Amino acid sequence: MSRVPFIAIARGFLLCGDTALLCRAKGYDFWFLPGGGIEDNEDAQAALRRELREENGIELEDVSYITTVQNRFLDKGVFVNEIGLVFQARIPGGTVIQSLEDHMESGLFSREDVRSMTILPATLKQALIDVMDGKSIPAFIGLED
Repeated sequence: MSRVPFIAIARGFLLCGDTALLCRAKGYDFWFLPGGGIEDNEDAQAALRRELREENGIELEDVSYITTVQNRFLDKGVFVNEIGLVFQARIPGGTVIQSLEDHMESGLFSREDVRSMTILPATLKQALIDVMDGKSIPAFIGLED
């Protein structure tokens, strides 16, 4: 039996006032939480901070772990298992929101915007809305049924 690839990532519920930062690859119709892969011997929180500096030029404040999410998706014909360590953080007011990578888009979105958007993994959409509303979320968010 062949082994399914497994990756570890750091993602963030990144809030700026009453809006949240989301990203997407240009040409795609779904959005995702900012962040990315955790490198060898790298702390997950450090990975999130590094990814935001590299991809958006953003320095995060008040970063704290909030949940773990399990996701499985098809990538180029191969199923990938993903474990995401999700942090909540604040983007300082007045920060210019931009993507420093040509193939990506980033933006700040209100609760109302988020409710109507396609966000992947889908299990994180309600969790993001709950965080934006000041509600607690589960310590673990598993695969969709």
